[in-house]
Amino acid sequence: MRSRAVALLVCWFSLAPAGHSQGVLDNEAIRDALNIVRDIASQVVFSWGNTQDSRYGLSIDASWPKSAIEQPLVVIVHGYSSEAGEFDTLRGRLREGGFATAVFDYPNDAAVEFSARQFAAALQHFQRQYPDRQVSLVAHSMGGLVSRLVIEDPDIAGPGIVDQLIMVATPNHGSNLARVPVSPDVWQNWLDGEPDTVRSVFFESVLDGLNEARLDLQPESALLQRLDSLPRNPNVRYSLLLGNSGPATREELDELRRLILSQRETNVALRALGPRLEELLADLDELVDGVGDGAVAVERGRLEGVDDTIVLPFNHGAITSALSDAAGQKLVAEIVARLSRD
Repeated sequence: MRSRAVALLVCWFSLAPAGHSQGVLDNEAIRDALNIVRDIASQVVFSWGNTQDSRYGLSIDASWPKSAIEQPLVVIVHGYSSEAGEFDTLRGRLREGGFATAVFDYPNDAAVEFSARQFAAALQHFQRQYPDRQVSLVAHSMGGLVSRLVIEDPDIAGPGIVDQLIMVATPNHGSNLARVPVSPDVWQNWLDGEPDTVRSVFFESVLDGLNEARLDLQPESALLQRLDSLPRNPNVRYSLLLGNSGPATREELDELRRLILSQRETNVALRALGPRLEELLADLDELVDGVGDGAVAVERGRLEGVDDTIVLPFNHGAITSALSDAAGQKLVAEIVARLSRD
């Protein structure tokens, strides 16, 4: 089992990011291959009589129907490699502030468009149930991109019930960390499941995403270029909260870069990256304290047309933390202040 798992991991490391001829496949070829796998999986799911994954969808507070008609539902949209349960503390703080909450759960690393279409369908179902109610979105990280597609892209055309989008640590222009070509979910499902069954490796990994989102999150990806071409929705109030509490100084990052490069001759995964390794390590502002939050660089998070943009001293995972320190409390206060505006 372990030898096969190592081979699988090395295989994923050998796939090339966009625009590099040294690798085996480019991003479009990778995406095409993953789409074929997903199509096959859909047929498998249908034949097994399991056409809907109960893990995903819109989960709403039971008290919501009793809330005031003018009060919007606050829907939290999680990000990459995350899930709804990580936002229980935030939901509690928002409830304390008098807000009814919901969370939209989706395959955490599937293609952004795939998740956006699921979200649009969930909002349409909500609108049929509550035709006179409005929705405010609080979207973390990649959840902001999912949300932007729903409210900005006419091809997806979510219902016009969203009147506010608060993005927290959203990589509107991508993250260079997404250039590292590896699929953690396939690796994790291999280790956690029964290695010789289709369901544990193939089926579970496909349902939860095959890390197609990594391609979307790379700077200048086709998805980000598509979003860049879209105007902001004039019927939605936008806010953007970016963090700058990265985990390393530039000096520490330079030392880490030297250490990694020194290991490439003896490490098979690093050697597989070839000359691309230096390029991958060249710009990692995402990790630098003062200019990134550990996953998103401030300058790659900014979005044209969003005047309400502020930079705060929080790290990328702060919104899913206990929110008890000064940074967490400030972040919650800024979210609540925007939700409270008329």
